[in-house]
Amino acid sequence: MIEMFSNIPSQPMLYQMGLFLTVALAVESLVRIRYLKWAFGSLAFCTIGLWYFIDPIYRAEEYTSRFSVDEQSAAYAQVIVFLLALRLSLETFVGRTRSSVLRGFDPNIFASQRVAKALITLWAVLFFIGVARMDFRVLDALFPVSGRWDRLWARPRFGGSTAFLVSVGEYSYQIICAGFGLVAVATRKRRVRSLMIIMMLITWPMFLLSGTRHHLLAVGLPTVLAILVLKQWSRAKQISFLLILGLILNTAFLIVIQYRNSGISNFFEERYAYEEEPAETKHLGLNMPMELMYLQTYQENGDIAIEWGYNYFAHVVNFVPRAVWADKPFPGEEFSDLRVGRNYRGDVNATISHGIVGQGVTNFGPWLGPIAAALIICSLTGWTCQLTSHGNPFLRACLILVVMGKIPNLGRDLTLFAAWPVIFGYAGIVFYEKQTGTKRNATSKRKTPQAS
Repeated sequence: MIEMFSNIPSQPMLYQMGLFLTVALAVESLVRIRYLKWAFGSLAFCTIGLWYFIDPIYRAEEYTSRFSVDEQSAAYAQVIVFLLALRLSLETFVGRTRSSVLRGFDPNIFASQRVAKALITLWAVLFFIGVARMDFRVLDALFPVSGRWDRLWARPRFGGSTAFLVSVGEYSYQIICAGFGLVAVATRKRRVRSLMIIMMLITWPMFLLSGTRHHLLAVGLPTVLAILVLKQWSRAKQISFLLILGLILNTAFLIVIQYRNSGISNFFEERYAYEEEPAETKHLGLNMPMELMYLQTYQENGDIAIEWGYNYFAHVVNFVPRAVWADKPFPGEEFSDLRVGRNYRGDVNATISHGIVGQGVTNFGPWLGPIAAALIICSLTGWTCQLTSHGNPFLRACLILVVMGKIPNLGRDLTLFAAWPVIFGYAGIVFYEKQTGTKRNATSKRKTPQAS
C-alpha cells in the first residue's frame, strides 16, 4: 500500500496539482475547524482525496493502459473545478456557525436513559420485522457469515414493488444503530453506557460481516466523530486513535472485499486450505476517476448526451415503487449499459456509480457539472449548520454527526439512498421534540433542565 506513493511523480501534472490542492484545502479547513462549515469542508476535501486521488496511484497500470494523458488530465481538471467551487461556495454562502454547538448540551443533565429506551424499543420493532423476513434466523440476521445476499434487509439489486419499504426499514435500522454509539459516548451514566455498548456489540457486526462497507462507515463514523468532539483528548491522542482505527478498518475491509459474496465463514476455512499465503487482496471501488474518464469519453463520442439535471431527478424520485410508476427513471442506465452491458432479460448487469464529480458532468457537462455538484454539497452543509438554531441540542448535534458521517458515501453518488437515514432521523427528532416538549428557539432561555 505504501509503495503506491512512488507512482505520484509519473502522474499527469493536473493530477499532481489536484492532489496538492486537495491536501491544502483539507489542511486549511482543519485549521479553521472552529466553524462548523469547515468541519464539513475538511470531510468533503478528504472524501475527494479518497475517491479521486488514491486509485490512480494504487492501480496505476490500469489507468495508463486504458486512457491517454490528455483524457486523464481532463478528468483531474474537472476535479479541480469542483474543489475550487466548493471552497468558494462554502466561504460565500454558508454562515459562521461555531463547531462548539456540537457540545451545546450538559451531559450531567442529559436524560440519556429516556433516549436509550426509545432507541432500543424502535430497534426491537425493526429487528422483529427484519428477522421475520429471514424466517426468524436470529443468529444469521445478527451475524451474516454466509455472504451479503443472506442478510437482514436484503433486497433485489434493481428493486421491485415493495423494495422501498425494505429500504425504509434498513435506513431506519441504520440510524438507530448509529444512535447506540452516540449515546454511549455522550452519557455520564455507567449503566446506560454499558447497555449501549452491549447493543453495539449485538448490532454492529452485521454491518461488517454483510460486506456493506458504506453502511459500516455510516453507522460507525458518527461515533468516531463524537469521540473526537466530546472527549477532551489531546491532539496526539486523537491522532493515535485515528491511526489505530485506520489500520483496523483497512484490514477489516480487505477481508470484507474478498469474502463478501462467499461469506466471511470461508475466511476461517480457507486459512487451513492454503499451503502458502493466498494472493494479495486489493481495495476495490475507489475508481471514481476511471468512471469520470469513461463518462467524458462517452460524451465526447456522442454515446451519452448531457442530461441537464435528469440524473439528479431520477435519484430524487427513486423511492417511488415501480408498482406505482412503472416507467420510473433508472438513474444512470445509459452509462451502466455502456460500461457493463445487459443480460438476457434486457436489464443492465450492474449499476455503476458515476462519482460525485462524474455525476455533475453527467447532468450539466464537463465544466458546469462539477460546479453544480459542489453547490449541492454546499447546500447540504448550509442546511446542516442551521439545525441547532432550534430544537433539542443533543439530538440535533447527533444528526449533524450522522450527516458528516454520510459525506464519504456521497463521494460515489449524490443520491437519496445515502441520505434517507438523515431524513428519517430528522423526522424522528422532530416527532420526539414535539412529544417531549423539548422543541425550543435558539434564543429562548431554558428555565428547566434539558429533557433529552
